[in-house]
Amino acid sequence: MFHLPFANNTFDIIFNAGVVEHFTVKERKKFLKEYTRVLKNDGTIIIAFPNHFSIPYKLAYIIYNLTRKWMFPKEFTIYNMKRELKENGLYIEKMFILSKGSIYNWLNFSPLLKKIMMSIGKVIPFQGYLRVLVVKKSIRT
Repeated sequence: MFHLPFANNTFDIIFNAGVVEHFTVKERKKFLKEYTRVLKNDGTIIIAFPNHFSIPYKLAYIIYNLTRKWMFPKEFTIYNMKRELKENGLYIEKMFILSKGSIYNWLNFSPLLKKIMMSIGKVIPFQGYLRVLVVKKSIRT
């Protein structure tokens, strides 16, 4: 991701899912610079990462880190990536929240907590687990 062996302006689409949340802001800026380099001017980057506005997901993440080891590498909370995208000449064209149906699965370690959160979810609509950004390159004329 940091040193892609491709020429400038090579790709129409770059897809990155479940990766960016494991890097610091500084590291994200670095690989976004590389993505921008290999992306065609009219190209698109699709980035998917955990939605930390999803209360069931965030709660599971916090509890796992307090009581046991989280099953994935360390995550850095990302809310929108606007700053690091802008610094690399990129902007968010669209944003989607997906996987609402799976948000309670993160709480499978505690059936009681899962049941409580599902009950609350009937009154308070929780956001889905996955945040997806459709990112475009800013074309400078």
